[in-house]
Amino acid sequence: MFQYLKDHDKYLYHYTSAKKALEYILKDRTLMFNSLRNTNDPKESKDWKFDFHLVKGQLVTDDESNKIWRDVSSEIKTKCKVLCFSKDKIGLGEEFLNDIYLRGFAMPRMWAQYGDNHKGVCLIFNKKNITKLIVEQFGTNADIYGSNVEYRNVMLKGDIFNSPYTINYNFLKDVGLNEFVRSYVAEYNAELFFEKSLDWRDENEFRYLMHIDSKENQLLNFGNTLEGIVFGTDTAEEDQRDIFQMAVQGGTQFEKIIYSNSTPWFSFKDFRVYHKHRES
Repeated sequence: MFQYLKDHDKYLYHYTSAKKALEYILKDRTLMFNSLRNTNDPKESKDWKFDFHLVKGQLVTDDESNKIWRDVSSEIKTKCKVLCFSKDKIGLGEEFLNDIYLRGFAMPRMWAQYGDNHKGVCLIFNKKNITKLIVEQFGTNADIYGSNVEYRNVMLKGDIFNSPYTINYNFLKDVGLNEFVRSYVAEYNAELFFEKSLDWRDENEFRYLMHIDSKENQLLNFGNTLEGIVFGTDTAEEDQRDIFQMAVQGGTQFEKIIYSNSTPWFSFKDFRVYHKHRES
């Protein structure tokens, strides 16, 4: 898992704080599908404005336009939830000493932004197993999508006739808000939810999207699929001990990031010391 990996598509990596790991994720064995309203990308969290496909002579008033914008945005951003991970980069196994820079658990920006400034943890899940659990737990009640995030900068105003931000007004009126949004998400999920601006590209993200008829965040029970935990270079000793003792019974492997001059590397720490601490 930590060394000599050649399959860049095997694992998914979730950064979080030690506090959140201990009090929620590891305690309850759950990961949260979060509403788009709660993401840190304004493209996803803020309301969208739309153009309209109209038949000749048809008009939409400003008041109606504003209401449709609000209603469609609210329906999407409260009922579409995302669960986000980083992933390994292509090229693993070609040069062992360079592999560390391709690993999803050794990304300084992610540690700083999501891993409590290198004091948190990175949780490692088997992608195949997580996908299976998501489908088993939510597949009958929700539309599920999963994909790598693509990174590109989008023009302020593109072709409105081929844009995810253009609404077929008559179709919306015919089928109603709920069915329109379900169809809309199915058609445009790649552009709307799996595409971010270039500035985010270092996150190297894979995400799952759930469209479900509920405004509540959804919890995935990940059971015994947690395969590894990596501690940040500044994770407190007490947090390492508590997390190890909470997760070790599931067969989870552990590692810690250290820095050798400017290079991230493995600590090769013997975490069995925490077994002794618990027994004493």
